[in-house]
Amino acid sequence: MIIYHVGPGFEPKTLKEFWLVQSILMSYYGLHDDRWKASTGAWKLVKERTDGLLFLDSGAHSLYTREVMKKKHREGYDFYKTKEFWKYVDAYAVFVKKYRKFVDNYVNVDVIFNPQMSWEVLKYLETEHGLNPIPVIHYGSGERWVHKHLEAGYTYLGIGG
Repeated sequence: MIIYHVGPGFEPKTLKEFWLVQSILMSYYGLHDDRWKASTGAWKLVKERTDGLLFLDSGAHSLYTREVMKKKHREGYDFYKTKEFWKYVDAYAVFVKKYRKFVDNYVNVDVIFNPQMSWEVLKYLETEHGLNPIPVIHYGSGERWVHKHLEAGYTYLGIGG
């Protein structure tokens, strides 16, 4: 069994803890702009670490919170049809490809509570970017989505709450 450590962040006081942990889960959402480069240099440490495992989360929950929750759901889901959303997906793909040798696993940019759209993003990342992210479905999606992924040959499936 592999247990991935998710910390409160990668501030200097937690870097010692980070260095001692063998398996790390990091969110792309916190890495997708230049803030992380200037702050702690955590990614430099990740790049230098070769003895542990790194699982990259897409940051979909943070994106959902920022774009859907703050807009009270109704208008929020329109965000997933915008150029801004697809720009995020493309930037995530570029990031995964750039740092692929340091990332052991990475997930789809899932659309929370919308399994059809999550499937479309998954297929987009596969066909347009040549990636093979771990698909993610969410509580309440229904068994048919589990079966759809299994029938398509996926051996891992992330389940979100």
